[in-house]
Amino acid sequence: MLRKKSIALITALFITACMVVSCSDDDDDDNSGVGVGDGPTLAQVISDEGDLSTFEEALEIAGLTDMLQNQGLFTVFAPTNAAFDLMSEDAREELFGDSARLREVLLYHMASGRLNLENLENRTNVTSRFDNRIINVRTIDGGEESAEIVQLNYVANIVEPDIEAKNGIVHKISRVLTPPEGAPDTEEDE
Repeated sequence: MLRKKSIALITALFITACMVVSCSDDDDDDNSGVGVGDGPTLAQVISDEGDLSTFEEALEIAGLTDMLQNQGLFTVFAPTNAAFDLMSEDAREELFGDSARLREVLLYHMASGRLNLENLENRTNVTSRFDNRIINVRTIDGGEESAEIVQLNYVANIVEPDIEAKNGIVHKISRVLTPPEGAPDTEEDE
């Protein structure tokens, strides 16, 4: 009788352990693997979008294309060609000429996990992939002719949201973001 109880107890513990392992962290912020489903990767989506060619060139110079091709899940805030055109020619040349600084700036345009526009509308900030620096997020009234606008760091509007990739999501933005100077922030909205 005692042997049957011991076997039943061991079996119950084994089943419980299996359930705990199989149910661990199945949310959308999982960063393991390349993502789910078929379709283009983030690198392919960026390459296919004609108005992101400057951003694509910057990713190549900074050595980040492979990360967006092979790793996942990421949210990418991709400045359009028009956003890069708002920079002075000297500033753009200086940035593109310093691959280490360019890498920092581009990583500041990325966050872990897949955050669609609806997720962003409910946040006040997001932690970037550059040194855990915070990107401020706010939703503003777009006026009579427009829906609400999601804005990053009070300067960059999301102009085309929710471009899906198998390993994340791309949001086109109207300005190039600059990481803040100083020590990294550590508090993020959940």
